[in-house]
Amino acid sequence: MIKNALDFVEKYIDLLNESLKGVGGNLTKSQKAWISFCLTAMIFTNTINWKAWERWSGKKYSDSALSKMLHWSQIPWNALLVASTKLLLSRYNIHKGVLVIDDSDHQRSKKTTNIAHVHRIKDKKNDGYFRGQNLVFLLLVTERITIPVGFAFYEPDPEVSRWKAKDQTLKENSVKRTDRPKRPLRRKEYPTKQELALNLLAQFFKFHPSIDIKCILADALYGSADFIQKASEFQGGVQVISQLHSTQLVRNKRGLLMDAKSHFERTRVDATCRKIFIRGGKEEIVFINAQKLWVDAHQAKRMVIAIRYSNEKEYRYIIASDLTWQDIDIVQAYTLRWLVEVFFKTGRVTKPGTQWPSNKVLRAHAEA
Repeated sequence: MIKNALDFVEKYIDLLNESLKGVGGNLTKSQKAWISFCLTAMIFTNTINWKAWERWSGKKYSDSALSKMLHWSQIPWNALLVASTKLLLSRYNIHKGVLVIDDSDHQRSKKTTNIAHVHRIKDKKNDGYFRGQNLVFLLLVTERITIPVGFAFYEPDPEVSRWKAKDQTLKENSVKRTDRPKRPLRRKEYPTKQELALNLLAQFFKFHPSIDIKCILADALYGSADFIQKASEFQGGVQVISQLHSTQLVRNKRGLLMDAKSHFERTRVDATCRKIFIRGGKEEIVFINAQKLWVDAHQAKRMVIAIRYSNEKEYRYIIASDLTWQDIDIVQAYTLRWLVEVFFKTGRVTKPGTQWPSNKVLRAHAEA
């Protein structure tokens, strides 16, 4: 048990508050003390739990008092994240980087009723479902550090969810599609993950206009025509690279329309063996087949690349908006996307050669 916050945490909070003043905010003395305590408790207990923190503090702070401070202190969390990002960019003299978009599920209790944004989520590990939250994250990858710079809660429209459940039941009972209720329009207060990601990007470029973003990376969920078109418009035409589903239709030089997998199976002999380097210096051998193809769903020509690592049997596919890039540069850039997986799986913010434990975005910033 310790009664005071860690020295580096208190120093971080003081610097954070100075940065916050630059974006029109300011922390009170009690707010600074509360955040300092929470970050210190989080580091020592490796959990976010009021009761655990009460026990750790020797009951100096009760769980009810800590919870009350969270709900009633009016801490400007969004401005804090902006201020903290500015602080770190300045501290590490960062002027360029890569943005990575992804989303993560967080399982909650089946009896949860009072936690915001909880909904029924498909369990990716099996065929079942669980109640939980889904967050869309934006991470900044630089040569010196990798940090979260934005996040948003995703929640499906309950009316659409109820329609899906009812429609599935009617379908299983052999009710014709024409006799089933039409899908309701999604309400604006329930944005899609793609819309949330675009908003996070807009916020980043608004508050950090001097940072030169080399490219934006995302998985197949964000590989739609609308997302890639809008994301590529930032900074006058930034490169956007995402995964591509193998079933996406592409048109070859002869004008034939077929799915990406079938197309590249026909041109497998064109694949070349190349060497890439994973962050940290690890060397990997990959087989690459890159072609500029018309992607039917995008109604535009894209750079489409089939990639297979030496220890894999199947090819995966990625798509890039900027056709001027070399294929190896696109593949090399996309390897940085694994850092977001590290962040989700281990709850860590990374520096080259090290990993720093973290449970929350603000803690990740404090430890960086």
